[in-house]
Amino acid sequence: MKLRPMNGRVVVRPIETSEETGGGIVIPDTAREKPHEGEIVALAEDATEEVAIGGPVSSRFRKKETSRRCGVGRKQAFAIRNNTERKGKMILTVASGKGGTGKTTFSVNLAYALAQRGERVRLLDCDVEEPNDHLFVKPHFTEERDVTVPKPVWDANKCTACGKCAKACHYNAIAVVKKKVLIFNELCHSCGVCTYVCPEGALSERDAKIGIVQAAPGHKPFFFAHGLLNIGEALAPNVVRAVKEHLDPQAINIIDASPGTACPVIEAVRGADAALLVTEPTPFGLNDLKLAVG
Repeated sequence: MKLRPMNGRVVVRPIETSEETGGGIVIPDTAREKPHEGEIVALAEDATEEVAIGGPVSSRFRKKETSRRCGVGRKQAFAIRNNTERKGKMILTVASGKGGTGKTTFSVNLAYALAQRGERVRLLDCDVEEPNDHLFVKPHFTEERDVTVPKPVWDANKCTACGKCAKACHYNAIAVVKKKVLIFNELCHSCGVCTYVCPEGALSERDAKIGIVQAAPGHKPFFFAHGLLNIGEALAPNVVRAVKEHLDPQAINIIDASPGTACPVIEAVRGADAALLVTEPTPFGLNDLKLAVG
């Protein structure tokens, strides 16, 4: 099969590591490291700049030079540095697999250290289920806004109890019992599919408050904001996105993510120039660190 990448892309085939060590020990698949090198198998016609998987390709490479190898980690680091220089500043997400590793302590102290150096800094606490940066920062919040999402509302006069809404909901947030529609808002993910499939228009959407975002733009020596998800709500990523609206492209933005590897962490890392993982020297710390790295 012939591949023809477009838009400056490159196709790289991973080079598998040896299944056996120098001493003759066979390494099982579960313990083997992921490949860090690859063989270039196809280049785009308009390839320019540096080589990186899924990124721009150096113009000094030609299609016939498919045996060249590139270190993935090194090139990704170059891409991050180049992106930072282009913007002038950066977005850094501080995350961890295991909780209690010192992520908040590191984030707050890094923000203070950079601010004292004269940098323009913004610290955003995106651990919206249990934010605690404010305990160290002690800000005076002057801005607050609600975070809302659309939730379904049932009109009994229009409903025929056909059950299509319950069948379409992947989160089991709707049930039809004795010709009545029961809506469990705590399970609802605000996807809107129930209102879409209802043939009678018996379901409509109404904004419901799931949390708040508080900001302290006048806090010194850096801007601070955090989000707080209401108890019992499941849509933490929506609050995380609302907090990230305070990102400043001209500042060093430090995002303190929640522990774990679930959707709130993914949303906090999304769009960042770099992610810094904080761990601890324990078996649980190492295990969760591997989960976070992926």
